[in-house]
Amino acid sequence: MPRWLPWAHGIILAITLVFWVVFLSKAEPLSYVYKRDFLCVYVGTRAVVSGQGSQLYDFSLQRQLTDAAISPYHRANLLPYVYPAYVAVLLAPLGKLRLTTAFFVWTGVNLLAAVWLTRRLMRYKVVFRGQRIALLVAFLAWVPLQLTLSHGQMGLLCALAVGEAAVALGDGRQWKAGCWLALGLVKPQLIVLPLLALVLWRSWRTIASFSAILFVLLVASFVKLGFWVPSYLHFLGEFNRGGKEVSMYPAAMQNWRGLASALLGSHSVMANVLLVGLSVGSLVVVLLICRRGIAGPGLPTAEYRNARFAIVVLLGILASPHLYFHDWVVAVPALAVLFLAATEWTRSIGREWPDSALLWLVACSPFVCFALQFGVWPEASPIQLVPWYMGLMTVVAVVALQRVEKARA
Repeated sequence: MPRWLPWAHGIILAITLVFWVVFLSKAEPLSYVYKRDFLCVYVGTRAVVSGQGSQLYDFSLQRQLTDAAISPYHRANLLPYVYPAYVAVLLAPLGKLRLTTAFFVWTGVNLLAAVWLTRRLMRYKVVFRGQRIALLVAFLAWVPLQLTLSHGQMGLLCALAVGEAAVALGDGRQWKAGCWLALGLVKPQLIVLPLLALVLWRSWRTIASFSAILFVLLVASFVKLGFWVPSYLHFLGEFNRGGKEVSMYPAAMQNWRGLASALLGSHSVMANVLLVGLSVGSLVVVLLICRRGIAGPGLPTAEYRNARFAIVVLLGILASPHLYFHDWVVAVPALAVLFLAATEWTRSIGREWPDSALLWLVACSPFVCFALQFGVWPEASPIQLVPWYMGLMTVVAVVALQRVEKARA
C-alpha cells in the first residue's frame, strides 16, 4: 500500500481531535452528559440501587429516573434502558454516583479498554514495515472509537471480547476464549454469529466457559430483580414500535436494518423482506465459511480461522437488529486481521484483484466513517453509506479467502 495512506489517516485524526477539543471545551458537564447515550445505562443502574429493579422495563419509571438524573434539564424524547437486566446489576455501583461523576468513571473504563485494544493491535505479528504505527493511527482516527468514548457507550467491551477471544482460540486456549467472549454479553446481539461460528467449529470448551458465565449472570440478576425476561421481551416489542419518542431510529442504523429502512421505509413490508433476505444471506455465508470451507469439504476448518472469524464478526455487526454508527468500533480487530491476512496472502501466493480490493477497502474505511460523521456524505441520502461499504468489503473478503484456499488446496 502507498506510504501516504497512514499520513492521510493522521490528517483525519488531527481534524477530529481539533473538533473534539473545541467542542468539549465549550461544554458544561451536565449539559453535555444528559444528551449522551450513557444516560440510558445510568437510568438502569439507578433503578437497581433505588430498589426498583423489578420495574426496570417500565417506561414511566424510566422517565421519572431520567428526569431526576438530568434536572434541571429535560429531554423531550426518552432514552430508555434497553440492555439486558444483568448489565444494570453489574454496573449498579455507578448508580450510586451523580450522573456526571458516573459518566467520567465509565469514560475511564472505556479509556482503559481502548489502551488494552491498542496494546493488542501492537502485538499482532508484523507483516509489513511500519505496521504498528500505521495500525495505531488508523485506530485512533476510527470515528466510531471517538463516538464510543464521547457517548460513554459499551462497544469497546465487545471489541475486546471478539478480539481477545480470537487470539485465545488461535493459541488453543478455548476456556479463556469463552471467558473473553462473555464480555460481549453487554451487547449480546453483536456476538450471536461469532457464537454460531464457535458451535460450527465445535469449540465446546469455549461454549462451556461462555455459558457458565452467562448462567451466573442470569441467576444473579434473577435473585436481585426477579425473573425479568418476559417483561424485557415485551419492552423490546414496544420499544421497536415506539419511534422517535423512545429514540428509536431504524433508518439511522448503519447496518442491514438501516439499509432496508432508508431505502424502503422503516415499517414497510418490502423493507422487512429485504432485511430478512440480507440477514438470512449473512447466516448462509457464516455456515459456508465455518462449516465446510469455501473451497470444499477437504480443507481443515482451522485453516485461515482468524480471517474467517473476522468475516463472521463483520457479518454479525451487519445483521444485528439494533446497531448505530458508534457500534462499528467492534469491527476494529476484524479489520486489522483481514488487512494483515491479505498482506500475507499477496506475499505467499501472489496478488490478484480480490486481495488488492480488500486491502484498499480496509485502508479507506476510516475515510468512509469520517465522511459519514462530518457531513461529507449527505445525511438525507437514501443510501446508508457504511452498510453498503462494509457489505462490499465482506463480499470481497469472502472472494479473497476462497481464492487463497483454492490455491493452497
